[in-house]
Amino acid sequence: MGGNIKLIIAFTILLCIGLVSSANPSFGVFKINEDIEIVQLCYINGTSCDFCNITSIDYPNGTRAINEVEMTKRNSDFNYTFNKSNVLGEYRINGYCGYEADVRKPFVASFDVTQSGAEKINEGEGITLSLAVLSMIIIAIIFFTAAVKIPSTTFKIILGGTSMTIFVISILFILVIMTELLGGYINLIEGYSYFWMVMKVILSISVLGLLLFAGYVSFMYWKKHRGLID
Repeated sequence: MGGNIKLIIAFTILLCIGLVSSANPSFGVFKINEDIEIVQLCYINGTSCDFCNITSIDYPNGTRAINEVEMTKRNSDFNYTFNKSNVLGEYRINGYCGYEADVRKPFVASFDVTQSGAEKINEGEGITLSLAVLSMIIIAIIFFTAAVKIPSTTFKIILGGTSMTIFVISILFILVIMTELLGGYINLIEGYSYFWMVMKVILSISVLGLLLFAGYVSFMYWKKHRGLID
């Protein structure tokens, strides 16, 4: 049992690490195979820039998507429409802006392309999700252990069924998170809220199961104390 718990904790730590978001400034998250409008504002020492150029946009695997393109000036900003978003993951942008010929300011940024256009979960959400899944697995193990040890067939069915239900849901959530880590970025449990609805249901079932188990133990103790059972 102790070894299994250590493995679960180690896997949870790996999930937390994998769910940490990028540190580069981001232009946002976009859906795969859709045109992406990159907008850049530029002021240097209070002066609006005359030009902005993108020197490169790299695919997530590091290969070059485009080289040396001029962004279009629109009033106070510059834009460029990128139409090669056919790979999932984080794209890196390098460029520079400036005015006149000798005043330039480089910039480095990124944007993410996902299957649905949904945002990646951030570091705090990743840690919370991983700890919540770990808690679900521990609850499932506790219920399964109780189901094995308790003599009542009825409670074996209740606790065992609850344990298996929670465990299956935990596995499903782990699969979704792993899909996120592998680059699919499918709309991770509908923006986080659906996950917490499921968690509330599981916690409610867990509390009810524990109360029933405590009631059963108390009842059996009372019967034994009264001499009704050996």
